[in-house]
Amino acid sequence: MSCPDPRELRLYFNGDLSSERFDAIEKHVITCPRCQKLFEQWEQSSNGFSFMRIDSNETSDDFLKSLDDYIDKASEADNGELKLPPELISYTLGEKIGEGGMGDVFEAEQKYLKRKVAVKFIRRSKISPEALDRFQNEMEIVGRLSDPHIVTAYDAGEINGMPFLVMEYLEGETVQDLIQREGKITPKAALDITIQAAKGLATAHAANIVHRDVKPGNLWIDKKGAVKILDLGLAQIHNADSDKSPEEISGTPDFMAPEQCVGSSSIDARADIYALGCTLFYLISGALPFPTEKYPTTRSKLNAHLLTPLPRLKDVVPKLFSKYERQSWQTVLDVMTAKSPENRYSSVQEAIDALTDLKNRHSSFPMILAGYISSTLSLLLFPIIFVPIGVVLACINYKRGSRKHGIVQFTLSIVCGIVGGMLGMFAMLNIYEKEEYVPLFKKYFSEEQISIGSEQPNGNSDPNGNNKKSIPAWEAVYLAQLYEDAQDNDPAAMRTLAWHYYQGKSITKNYAKAFELYQRAANLNDKPTEAHLQQEFDAIVGMANDGFAPAQRLLGELYLSGKGVEQDSQKAYEWFLKAAQQGDDKAQYRVGEMLNNGEAGTKDPSKAIPWLLKSAEQGMAESQYALGVCYANGEGVEKSYAEAERWLLKAARQGDPRHEYQLAILYLTQGEREKAFGWLEQSANKGYQPAKERLSEIQSATGIQINVMP
Repeated sequence: MSCPDPRELRLYFNGDLSSERFDAIEKHVITCPRCQKLFEQWEQSSNGFSFMRIDSNETSDDFLKSLDDYIDKASEADNGELKLPPELISYTLGEKIGEGGMGDVFEAEQKYLKRKVAVKFIRRSKISPEALDRFQNEMEIVGRLSDPHIVTAYDAGEINGMPFLVMEYLEGETVQDLIQREGKITPKAALDITIQAAKGLATAHAANIVHRDVKPGNLWIDKKGAVKILDLGLAQIHNADSDKSPEEISGTPDFMAPEQCVGSSSIDARADIYALGCTLFYLISGALPFPTEKYPTTRSKLNAHLLTPLPRLKDVVPKLFSKYERQSWQTVLDVMTAKSPENRYSSVQEAIDALTDLKNRHSSFPMILAGYISSTLSLLLFPIIFVPIGVVLACINYKRGSRKHGIVQFTLSIVCGIVGGMLGMFAMLNIYEKEEYVPLFKKYFSEEQISIGSEQPNGNSDPNGNNKKSIPAWEAVYLAQLYEDAQDNDPAAMRTLAWHYYQGKSITKNYAKAFELYQRAANLNDKPTEAHLQQEFDAIVGMANDGFAPAQRLLGELYLSGKGVEQDSQKAYEWFLKAAQQGDDKAQYRVGEMLNNGEAGTKDPSKAIPWLLKSAEQGMAESQYALGVCYANGEGVEKSYAEAERWLLKAARQGDPRHEYQLAILYLTQGEREKAFGWLEQSANKGYQPAKERLSEIQSATGIQINVMP
């Protein structure tokens, strides 16, 4: 019997013949030295490949001649390894450098270009129609893509029916190897890797290609930190016919999207976004989303991807981020790894934008340094320029996660600006002589429509027709001196200048400035003369009668306390009400309190609530506190723990230890001990004695150790 047809011999060697035909060929092989020699060489080939090309149109005689030639060349191999026939390909193979799911990867040299490359073959044990199709698919996909974050394909072909793919030679390691060596990496490095991988995926998705096996083992990182996507063997060309392909569960269970876990035929780019989110979680935590210790089987991992949310960052890496940063990271991860594709980012570009925003939240060292430099310069020169710059940089650093630097720089900018401004003012005062106070008056009161002496002999209007007051030069000097003394925190100068603003004789009437000066003087705790006190009271009454809300509120405070006037709660209420009706939050609080306590004549908590609510909504802590107490006790409103907590929490967050203590008491009444202890401790650390006493009582009664700063 002559040697079988080459195609049948190939099928016999692969075990793909019917049993009847297989037995017939086996009888021939037993007696045929040529076929035995061929099979022996095939079986001994270390890489499992046959490098002899078999043409389906080849005749038996041609095949026998080719077989003789092949056996002669194969017998020249050293150590039982086949040598590549140099006339078939232009690559010289070196050592094996890697293994994939289907193939082996060899180091090689492109002979004519002397270029180092990597050549990937399918292993003999993996040869099947499906494997060949998948490998061919990978060759097609890689060849279609050109992106710095996707491994570059140079060439592809077959050697004796065995497909091969020639790719760029990469030096470095997989991200999986990196994590196994380091345990986990910094959030910044994890973001850098993830964003680069996402850019490569964006290119693939633009070509309607879904990778379907994104994971750390398929991401290569070189020594310079560049990331490239590997192993597109599972990629699916997403086109109009893709939904007609048979359903298949494929991928890596640790990183598979839920729709892949059920073999959905409608897998799209959002499956890669899910896998990329799982990869990012793995990079920053060093742990799989669903670890094998808890999910030991493939089925349990698939079910976890289908039904179980990823672990929360606060539980896995509680100390890695600040609370502000962790919320931002958690939001991005939640969207990337949403169970339903509709709830994920609609494209990889959206994911890149979100990841880039996360990356930019971390201030760079130059940005932080620039903030400190600007703050310092505001002390030395041009505060009006460098204070705003310092404040802006402080806000940027704070927003990007450098909270401590941001707070320090903001405070430093303001303090240095004030000190620098005062130093500058002091320098100016030393420059100007007394006779130069007239120019200073024009500077300090530049908004006033005032002429000095005989500046306008032909009338009392400026070129635009606006009326101007005219004051003598000596009065301008006097007012400029008053202004400077007021700037130097001289309370007498402040009250005198305030009186001028109230009267509006020498300078334009301005109640806001007058009231501010009176308040500043009062805060200095000086002992004004009786004349100044009477003058101030007359000014406050006059501004209040003219409808100036802050003055009306202050007048209400005076009548309520009896300071400087006879105590009269009814008059106090009337003035508070006038100011409250103009939107003054402090007055609204006073009206609400007086109605709630019966100081307005009749106790009516239900009427107090609307005023307290208006003030609380403007952010006044005292009103928020009072409103919380009302809801807690059911005074004027229906008793509500939720509303009580809401308003007391707003008040407590403004830092008053009394409000913090009251919030803690509310939590204690509801049995929320952990929250209560936290607020009690915060209040006690600020020196609030009731909080300290309550903590001491709790510790004595329960034995729970609660640390309070001395």
